Amino acid sequence: MKRSNELQKVYSNCFIIYNAAALARDIDRFAEQFDYYDYMDYLETECNGDISESVYKLYSDIVISDTRYIIDWFAEIATDINNDHKTRNKATNLFYRLHDMKTGEC
Repeated sequence: MKRSNELQKVYSNCFIIYNAAALARDIDRFAEQFDYYDYMDYLETECNGDISESVYKLYSDIVISDTRYIIDWFAEIATDINNDHKTRNKATNLFYRLHDMKTGEC
């Protein structure tokens, strides 16, 4: 029974890691599509032009739950009526995925 519990923990941790990585990748893609020039500036100044570093920074923040800035950004996008419906929906979807990661409901 003990081995079964240990395996369950390993599977659970792998699932969380996979979901956090996928979410980080999706947030990065959304940022690029939402404001390409701002994203490219960020990439050059914060990540040495390396997309994988950008995704890793997001992943790390998600894993340690340092996501207030991401949540605030999604809330701003989702509630701005100047953004098209599709963009607001995508921001809302990513917001809820991030929320589910933080609450362990992923």
